[in-house]
Amino acid sequence: MAAAARPGAAAANGAPRALGRPDIERFAALSHDPSPIHLDAAFARRTHLGAPVVHGMLLWALAAAALRPHLRARWPRGWLPVAQTLAFRAPVYVGDAVSAQVDPPAADGAGLSFGVRLRDPNDAVAVDGRIAVCDAATGYAGGVLDDSVNRTDLESDPTLYGLALGQTASAAGGFTEADLDAYVELTGDDNPPVASGAVAAALGLPGRLVPAPLLGAMVSALLGTRLPGPGTDWLGQRLACHRAACAGEPLTASVTVIRLARATGRADLGCVITAADGRLVATGEARVQVRATG
Repeated sequence: MAAAARPGAAAANGAPRALGRPDIERFAALSHDPSPIHLDAAFARRTHLGAPVVHGMLLWALAAAALRPHLRARWPRGWLPVAQTLAFRAPVYVGDAVSAQVDPPAADGAGLSFGVRLRDPNDAVAVDGRIAVCDAATGYAGGVLDDSVNRTDLESDPTLYGLALGQTASAAGGFTEADLDAYVELTGDDNPPVASGAVAAALGLPGRLVPAPLLGAMVSALLGTRLPGPGTDWLGQRLACHRAACAGEPLTASVTVIRLARATGRADLGCVITAADGRLVATGEARVQVRATG
């Protein structure tokens, strides 16, 4: 009798994957993202979405898992996240089935980048973007990545629905090996240095690699609970990874309001993730739709 497939295997192969309430609860626990738009049906009904939606980074993890067939033979020791750029085009509701599509790779510096899409049950694109990775055996090249956080030429309104330029929020956190076990089982994203402590050690890492969707989830948790706060509609993210983050390592995520647009109700926030030793792990931007809550 054939062995049963892991929960994430279907998404990795491009077949539809239904994401139910248990999946959402598991991801909320392992990613430490308790945003009520995902977990609180009564709260979600009062928002413009009308019902709980799937975590954006859970969807993106399914996209990351879909890279496996393209990378396992090429880089058998695994790959490191370099950058992720994504846009949320339409909500995916709890219970919806989604499927991942991956374009052929393109050369991207010392690594590769892939165009990816997640399609909803109506075959509409719910999430799309690009994932850039490099060979874990080679490591990061150390070049300067364009994360666009330090721009000073942004035109901005001074306030929007109680937000103001320069407002910031941060939270300390990190991920255990149990979190990574749960992530791999739930998503099928079994990149070798994420899934195996032995592979991570052979690569010179002090612990198993934290995947980019979990780094992004640290930002998502801040957006959905602190700044701007519950009910925030996440439109897109750009995240550049500078150094590896590992299981058991204390991390701090921070977001800062860098642009407000009253005409569209949108806000841009700079995002920074650092390690306890001050090492810069990831930087980028998030764009959100801000709505009046009063």
